[in-house]
Amino acid sequence: MARKPRASNCKRYTAPHPDALEVKARIQAAYKMLRKDGYTTRSNFQCCQSCAWSELAHEDKNERVVFYHKQDAETLEKYGRTHLAWAGVGHAILFVLKDAGLDVEWDGGDDQRFCVSLPVHEKVLTPTFP
Repeated sequence: MARKPRASNCKRYTAPHPDALEVKARIQAAYKMLRKDGYTTRSNFQCCQSCAWSELAHEDKNERVVFYHKQDAETLEKYGRTHLAWAGVGHAILFVLKDAGLDVEWDGGDDQRFCVSLPVHEKVLTPTFP
């Protein structure tokens, strides 16, 4: 009689999106420039946007800030793009993100997060299989 395979408690490993590491590196480069301008920057900070803003308010660092939270980090790993929450001067942050080599989608509104990724001509092409 054949034995039934045992259920595994291990999570299945999924390789990160090929663009994820480069996007992270460029975000870090932008963060370095933003910190010189007095911004607080955070990566993979707190579980969600609500908790992150709450923590920043508690630290009294929510006036000039740029960050992404854990859920955004998961999106970055899966899709090679992510959203950045922010407070401060939106157009100045936009300039720094673009200067760091990121493609940025933003409608110019104070309540809209930046969506950052690699420019189209630099994206790693992954083969698609039927």
